[in-house]
Amino acid sequence: SFPTRRSSDLDQPIAGANLTLSCSNGTLSDVAGITDTYGKAVFNFTAPRTLDFVNATLKIGATKEDFADSEQEAYITVEAKRLNVEVTATPIELVSGETTTITAYVTMDSVPVPNATVTVSSDGNGNFSTTVAETDLAGISRFAFTAPLISSAEGINLTITAMAGRDGYVDAQNTLVVP
Repeated sequence: SFPTRRSSDLDQPIAGANLTLSCSNGTLSDVAGITDTYGKAVFNFTAPRTLDFVNATLKIGATKEDFADSEQEAYITVEAKRLNVEVTATPIELVSGETTTITAYVTMDSVPVPNATVTVSSDGNGNFSTTVAETDLAGISRFAFTAPLISSAEGINLTITAMAGRDGYVDAQNTLVVP
């Protein structure tokens, strides 16, 4: 929400001023209002869903008999909601044919994001119990991964990739190397 205050040239509050509002992006709780005894009125602005930066211009007009009309503009930059995904494996080291649990933790600004869709893949062979799952209320989804059968004594490194997405957010991707 954002407060508006109308005052006279002597910086005295003006009660009963008629306000009109408009915005270029997003929505307003009201497009008109009247200032209170302190010259204030409060309106709620809801930012638009965006996958990039968007600028919103708010225009506020004020009128009252015996006062000059006034119009002001306010600018708000709306930032996209960007997901983050962390990937872990327990255990982190595998022997040929063993199973590990791959955990994807999805957040936005360090806050868990439930109901995000996580898709996992491997750059080598091996099998996932499932490759797509939704995060729980804690922002977590888990996958069983069975390492491929290999005959090399040197072993291989596998890169596990997790991609997370949810409507209204910018997707995230991260990788984990499993020796």
